[in-house]
Amino acid sequence: GSKFMALSSDARKAHGLSPSVVILDELAQWGTGIGRALYDALTTAQGARKDPLVIVIGTQSADDHALMSQLVDYSMAVRRGGVADPTFSGFVYAIPPELDVFDESNWRLANPAIGDFRDLKDMRNLAERARHMPTLESTFRNLFCNQRTEAEERWLPAAEWDGCRSAIDLDALVGQRCFGALDLGSVRDLTSFGLFWP
Repeated sequence: GSKFMALSSDARKAHGLSPSVVILDELAQWGTGIGRALYDALTTAQGARKDPLVIVIGTQSADDHALMSQLVDYSMAVRRGGVADPTFSGFVYAIPPELDVFDESNWRLANPAIGDFRDLKDMRNLAERARHMPTLESTFRNLFCNQRTEAEERWLPAAEWDGCRSAIDLDALVGQRCFGALDLGSVRDLTSFGLFWP
């Protein structure tokens, strides 16, 4: 007596379905308008069911305010015990931001199915490209490591930028001779200001 239905994104048509099970695939890509309306229509329509089930599958969203990000954060809060919700269970497989995403030994944290339905060779290929092409690093971190990253392209990897920090005692430089250089940027250039203490 069950029916399986693939639905369109028209949320108005999803009202009144009274589903027993809802499977939402790639929720991070649904957006905030039509996608959010469809999510709300499907997940609030199960009141007549004795044991309804909603399954969400997907990678992290780049935006902290996205629905998928909110569900991931809620899931983590439930898992840590900060929120008591016996009706909600989440499993988030991701490489923590403090670990090296290019270290193959960390890949199973985000991809427990490596070698099964996640191809190890494909992951190695993209990791190698992302290591040498900073504009791909964000994509690799988000889609392969399940990290919440900004989608904007970068010409310099974050790790290298952070590596420019110095342990110099700035107070020791007060009153010392210093030279400054300013390079003003144009439309496709960077603006930079550098200081040099001989």
